[in-house]
Amino acid sequence: MSEVQASTALVAMVLNAGVSAEELAHAAGLDLRIVESPTLIPYQDGMRLWQAAAQLTGDAAVGLHAGMSCRVDRVPVLGTMFAHSDNLADALERLARHLPQVIRGVQIRFSREDSGEFIYHSPSRARHGVDSMFAAIVQLARDCSGDRVRPSAVSFQSAAPDDPAPYVDFFGTRPRWDQTVCSMRFEATALDTAFRGASPALVTVLESHTASLLDAGHGQQKAIEAVVQRAALRCLGAG
Repeated sequence: MSEVQASTALVAMVLNAGVSAEELAHAAGLDLRIVESPTLIPYQDGMRLWQAAAQLTGDAAVGLHAGMSCRVDRVPVLGTMFAHSDNLADALERLARHLPQVIRGVQIRFSREDSGEFIYHSPSRARHGVDSMFAAIVQLARDCSGDRVRPSAVSFQSAAPDDPAPYVDFFGTRPRWDQTVCSMRFEATALDTAFRGASPALVTVLESHTASLLDAGHGQQKAIEAVVQRAALRCLGAG
Protein backbone atom coordinates (compact mmCIF):
# COMPACT_ATOMS: atom_id res chain seq x y z
CA MET A 1 0.00 0.00 0.00
CA SER A 2 1.25 3.50 -0.80
CA GLU A 3 1.85 5.93 2.04
CA VAL A 4 -1.39 6.96 3.68
CA GLN A 5 -1.90 10.71 3.75
CA ALA A 6 -4.53 12.91 5.37
CA SER A 7 -5.62 16.34 4.22
CA THR A 8 -5.14 19.18 6.67
CA ALA A 9 -8.76 20.05 5.81
CA LEU A 10 -9.54 17.51 8.54
CA VAL A 11 -7.75 19.70 11.10
CA ALA A 12 -11.13 21.40 11.46
CA MET A 13 -12.33 18.24 13.18
CA VAL A 14 -9.48 18.41 15.70
CA LEU A 15 -10.27 22.06 16.38
CA ASN A 16 -13.72 20.93 17.56
CA ALA A 17 -11.85 19.77 20.66
CA GLY A 18 -11.64 23.43 21.69
CA VAL A 19 -7.92 24.03 21.20
CA SER A 20 -6.27 26.44 18.78
CA ALA A 21 -4.26 25.57 15.70
CA GLU A 22 -1.23 27.20 17.34
CA GLU A 23 -1.55 25.02 20.44
CA LEU A 24 -2.02 21.89 18.37
CA ALA A 25 0.94 22.57 16.10
CA HIS A 26 3.24 23.32 19.04
CA ALA A 27 2.16 20.27 21.07
CA ALA A 28 2.39 17.97 18.03
CA GLY A 29 5.77 19.35 16.95
CA LEU A 30 4.45 20.42 13.54
CA ASP A 31 4.90 23.65 11.61
CA LEU A 32 1.84 25.89 12.00
CA ARG A 33 1.96 26.66 8.27
CA ILE A 34 1.38 22.98 7.52
CA VAL A 35 -1.58 22.82 9.87
CA GLU A 36 -3.22 25.94 8.45
CA SER A 37 -2.59 25.32 4.73
CA PRO A 38 -4.56 22.95 2.47
CA THR A 39 -2.09 20.13 1.96
CA LEU A 40 -1.57 16.43 2.50
CA ILE A 41 0.43 15.23 5.49
CA PRO A 42 1.48 11.73 6.55
CA TYR A 43 -1.35 9.96 8.33
CA GLN A 44 0.77 9.58 11.45
CA ASP A 45 1.20 13.36 11.65
CA GLY A 46 -2.58 13.64 11.66
CA MET A 47 -2.66 11.19 14.56
CA ARG A 48 -0.06 13.34 16.35
CA LEU A 49 -2.50 16.24 16.16
CA TRP A 50 -5.19 14.13 17.82
CA GLN A 51 -2.78 12.96 20.49
CA ALA A 52 -1.84 16.58 21.12
CA ALA A 53 -5.52 17.47 21.47
CA ALA A 54 -5.98 14.68 24.02
CA GLN A 55 -2.99 15.90 26.02
CA LEU A 56 -4.05 19.55 25.90
CA THR A 57 -7.64 18.85 26.94
CA GLY A 58 -7.07 15.92 29.27
CA ASP A 59 -10.02 14.24 27.53
CA ALA A 60 -9.55 10.50 26.99
CA ALA A 61 -12.46 10.53 24.51
CA VAL A 62 -11.48 13.75 22.73
CA GLY A 63 -12.19 12.32 19.26
CA LEU A 64 -15.67 11.17 20.22
CA HIS A 65 -16.52 14.52 21.79
CA ALA A 66 -15.07 16.48 18.85
CA GLY A 67 -17.21 14.45 16.44
CA MET A 68 -20.29 15.01 18.57
CA SER A 69 -19.65 18.77 18.25
CA CYS A 70 -19.29 18.64 14.47
CA ARG A 71 -21.58 20.79 12.36
CA VAL A 72 -21.77 21.15 8.58
CA ASP A 73 -19.78 24.39 8.52
CA ARG A 74 -16.78 22.69 10.17
CA VAL A 75 -16.32 20.43 7.13
CA PRO A 76 -17.92 22.60 4.41
CA VAL A 77 -17.45 20.49 1.27
CA LEU A 78 -18.13 16.98 2.54
CA GLY A 79 -20.58 18.30 5.13
CA THR A 80 -22.66 20.20 2.56
CA MET A 81 -22.83 17.20 0.23
CA PHE A 82 -23.80 15.01 3.17
CA ALA A 83 -26.48 17.42 4.43
CA HIS A 84 -28.15 17.87 1.04
CA SER A 85 -28.29 14.16 0.17
CA ASP A 86 -31.71 12.53 -0.07
CA ASN A 87 -31.33 10.26 2.95
CA LEU A 88 -28.72 8.55 5.11
CA ALA A 89 -27.96 5.82 2.57
CA ASP A 90 -27.38 8.42 -0.15
CA ALA A 91 -25.19 10.48 2.21
CA LEU A 92 -23.05 7.48 3.19
CA GLU A 93 -22.57 6.45 -0.44
CA ARG A 94 -21.32 9.95 -1.31
CA LEU A 95 -19.10 10.10 1.76
CA ALA A 96 -17.49 6.76 0.94
CA ARG A 97 -16.88 8.00 -2.60
CA HIS A 98 -15.29 11.34 -1.68
CA LEU A 99 -13.64 10.79 1.71
CA PRO A 100 -10.63 9.09 0.04
CA GLN A 101 -9.81 12.52 -1.42
CA VAL A 102 -8.97 13.76 2.08
CA ILE A 103 -7.63 10.48 3.47
CA ARG A 104 -5.51 9.04 0.68
CA GLY A 105 -4.49 5.40 0.52
CA VAL A 106 -7.17 3.89 2.76
CA GLN A 107 -10.09 1.61 1.95
CA ILE A 108 -13.51 3.11 2.59
CA ARG A 109 -16.71 1.60 1.33
CA PHE A 110 -20.44 1.58 1.83
CA SER A 111 -23.08 -0.53 0.18
CA ARG A 112 -26.70 -0.72 1.14
CA GLU A 113 -26.71 -4.26 -0.21
CA ASP A 114 -23.73 -5.14 2.01
CA SER A 115 -25.77 -5.14 5.24
CA GLY A 116 -25.92 -1.34 5.22
CA GLU A 117 -22.39 -1.19 6.60
CA PHE A 118 -19.99 1.76 6.35
CA ILE A 119 -16.47 0.31 6.52
CA TYR A 120 -13.20 2.13 7.13
CA HIS A 121 -9.90 0.23 7.13
CA SER A 122 -7.79 2.39 9.44
CA PRO A 123 -4.02 2.21 8.85
CA SER A 124 -3.46 2.30 12.61
CA ARG A 125 -5.15 1.39 15.87
CA ALA A 126 -5.09 5.00 17.05
CA ARG A 127 -8.40 5.94 18.59
CA HIS A 128 -9.31 9.59 18.22
CA GLY A 129 -9.41 10.15 14.46
CA VAL A 130 -11.84 7.32 13.74
CA ASP A 131 -13.86 8.14 16.85
CA SER A 132 -14.36 11.67 15.55
CA MET A 133 -15.30 10.50 12.05
CA PHE A 134 -17.95 8.05 13.20
CA ALA A 135 -19.39 10.41 15.81
CA ALA A 136 -19.55 13.23 13.24
CA ILE A 137 -21.39 11.01 10.74
CA VAL A 138 -24.02 10.07 13.31
CA GLN A 139 -24.35 13.62 14.66
CA LEU A 140 -24.74 15.13 11.19
CA ALA A 141 -27.33 12.48 10.29
CA ARG A 142 -29.30 13.45 13.39
CA ASP A 143 -29.02 17.16 12.63
CA CYS A 144 -30.00 16.71 8.98
CA SER A 145 -32.96 14.43 9.63
CA GLY A 146 -34.30 15.69 12.94
CA ASP A 147 -34.38 12.06 14.12
CA ARG A 148 -32.16 10.31 16.64
CA VAL A 149 -30.43 8.16 14.04
CA ARG A 150 -28.44 5.35 15.61
CA PRO A 151 -26.33 2.55 14.17
CA SER A 152 -27.30 -1.01 15.01
CA ALA A 153 -23.63 -1.98 15.45
CA VAL A 154 -20.31 -0.13 15.76
CA SER A 155 -16.81 -1.62 15.56
CA PHE A 156 -13.40 -0.05 16.15
CA GLN A 157 -9.88 -1.31 15.55
CA SER A 158 -8.59 0.52 18.62
CA ALA A 159 -8.36 -1.02 22.07
CA ALA A 160 -11.33 -0.63 24.37
CA PRO A 161 -11.33 2.64 26.36
CA ASP A 162 -11.18 2.59 30.14
CA ASP A 163 -14.69 4.04 30.21
CA PRO A 164 -17.00 2.93 27.37
CA ALA A 165 -20.03 4.77 28.81
CA PRO A 166 -19.71 7.93 26.64
CA TYR A 167 -19.66 5.76 23.51
CA VAL A 168 -22.70 3.74 24.57
CA ASP A 169 -24.60 6.90 25.50
CA PHE A 170 -23.90 8.58 22.18
CA PHE A 171 -24.21 5.73 19.68
CA GLY A 172 -27.06 4.04 21.52
CA THR A 173 -25.30 0.69 21.34
CA ARG A 174 -22.13 -0.73 22.86
CA PRO A 175 -19.29 -0.69 20.30
CA ARG A 176 -16.94 -3.61 19.83
CA TRP A 177 -13.24 -2.81 20.06
CA ASP A 178 -10.09 -4.65 18.89
CA GLN A 179 -11.79 -5.52 15.59
CA THR A 180 -10.12 -6.03 12.19
CA VAL A 181 -11.92 -3.04 10.62
CA CYS A 182 -13.83 0.02 11.79
CA SER A 183 -17.46 -0.09 10.76
CA MET A 184 -20.97 1.12 11.45
CA ARG A 185 -24.04 -0.84 10.43
CA PHE A 186 -27.46 0.73 9.95
CA GLU A 187 -30.87 -0.90 9.67
CA ALA A 188 -32.98 -0.20 6.58
CA THR A 189 -35.27 2.16 8.49
CA ALA A 190 -32.28 4.31 9.49
CA LEU A 191 -30.85 4.28 5.95
CA ASP A 192 -34.20 5.50 4.60
CA THR A 193 -34.27 8.44 7.03
CA ALA A 194 -35.00 11.48 4.84
CA PHE A 195 -32.87 14.60 5.15
CA ARG A 196 -34.73 17.88 5.51
CA GLY A 197 -32.36 19.82 3.24
CA ALA A 198 -32.27 17.30 0.39
CA SER A 199 -31.20 18.99 -2.85
CA PRO A 200 -30.02 16.58 -5.58
CA ALA A 201 -29.22 19.41 -7.99
CA LEU A 202 -26.96 21.17 -5.48
CA VAL A 203 -25.13 17.95 -4.61
CA THR A 204 -24.56 17.19 -8.30
CA VAL A 205 -22.97 20.62 -8.78
CA LEU A 206 -20.73 20.20 -5.74
CA GLU A 207 -19.65 16.69 -6.72
CA SER A 208 -18.41 17.96 -10.08
CA HIS A 209 -16.08 20.40 -8.28
CA THR A 210 -15.08 18.35 -5.23
CA ALA A 211 -11.32 18.34 -5.82
CA SER A 212 -11.01 22.10 -6.39
CA LEU A 213 -13.31 22.88 -3.47
CA LEU A 214 -11.25 20.76 -1.08
CA ASP A 215 -8.10 22.51 -2.29
CA ALA A 216 -9.59 25.83 -1.17
CA GLY A 217 -8.61 25.06 2.43
CA HIS A 218 -10.08 27.54 4.90
CA GLY A 219 -11.85 29.29 2.01
CA GLN A 220 -14.04 26.29 1.24
CA GLN A 221 -17.31 27.97 2.20
CA LYS A 222 -16.70 30.93 -0.11
CA ALA A 223 -15.60 28.55 -2.87
CA ILE A 224 -18.87 26.61 -2.50
CA GLU A 225 -20.89 29.81 -2.72
CA ALA A 226 -19.02 30.83 -5.88
CA VAL A 227 -19.60 27.45 -7.53
CA VAL A 228 -23.31 27.53 -6.70
CA GLN A 229 -23.62 31.11 -7.95
CA ARG A 230 -21.97 30.25 -11.27
CA ALA A 231 -24.24 27.23 -11.68
CA ALA A 232 -27.31 29.37 -10.97
CA LEU A 233 -26.22 31.97 -13.53
CA ARG A 234 -25.70 29.26 -16.15
CA CYS A 235 -29.20 27.95 -15.49
CA LEU A 236 -30.67 31.44 -15.81
CA GLY A 237 -28.75 31.99 -19.03
CA ALA A 238 -29.97 28.69 -20.44
CA GLY A 239 -33.53 29.60 -19.51
